[in-house]
Amino acid sequence: MPDGSTPPAATSANASLTSPNVTDSDEILLMEQLVPIVVPILFGIIIVLGLIGNALVVIVVAANAQMRSTTNILIINLAVADLLFIVFCVPFTAADYIFTFWPFGDLWCRTVQYLIVVTAYASVFTLVLMSLDRFLAVVHPIASMSVR
Repeated sequence: MPDGSTPPAATSANASLTSPNVTDSDEILLMEQLVPIVVPILFGIIIVLGLIGNALVVIVVAANAQMRSTTNILIINLAVADLLFIVFCVPFTAADYIFTFWPFGDLWCRTVQYLIVVTAYASVFTLVLMSLDRFLAVVHPIASMSVR
């Protein structure tokens, strides 16, 4: 507007974005109260689903002799790496969201951080091997039988 005032539409849009009753400190306080509750619940769901799913993969492939192919062995390796991550890393990361301090000691802190890196590398390298295996099976199907 030529007189320098704000148009009515812009004023109402800005008013709906910022509420006069909610301040930044209130939002931070709300987040500080919600995170220690919501994040461990989500991590708990991940733990339960991850344990069930990965354990089923290991059991099914290991129990059936006809399923023991190169690809399925790599899938078992990936499931075991995921199980190790779920058992040794996720619960302690969830605890890190609950507490304002690390209650498990310095040695376990270092061990958990080490296991996070090792299981991540195991998963990544297993996926790389699976990709290489699939590449060889598709591009060189006859020659790869002896290599795989």
